[in-house]
Amino acid sequence: MGTTLALVEDRMAFRAELDDFGSFYERTYPAAYRTAWAILRDRGAAADAVQEAYLAAYRERARFRGDAPAQAWLLRIVVNRAISEARRRRPRLVALDGASPAAAPVDDLTLKPLSVHGLWLAVMTIPAAAPRSTTS
Repeated sequence: MGTTLALVEDRMAFRAELDDFGSFYERTYPAAYRTAWAILRDRGAAADAVQEAYLAAYRERARFRGDAPAQAWLLRIVVNRAISEARRRRPRLVALDGASPAAAPVDDLTLKPLSVHGLWLAVMTIPAAAPRSTTS
């Protein structure tokens, strides 16, 4: 009974805070930013993800069910935005010859871990570079 009452009170408090979104923002921003930064490890990207999360929370405030604290709801939105940003920023494979990277042949060396001997054999197949002069 106490938990249900606390959730109802939290939902009511959240609704009241949405009338004054500034107080909700000030109270929850530090945790939201730390959460986004922990995922993205980039200050600018974390700030952008948090800004997008607050905008989404404000737009979707009517969908807040109140079965969890409002800050937890916001932090879930922050996590989702940060993960989306991290995926967007992840490097993509691009074939230089115009072929699709998925269509590129995969040799046996990339499919299994190499032993020291296997690594040495792989290194030995790398063409030697032209010798460089060490004097200027």
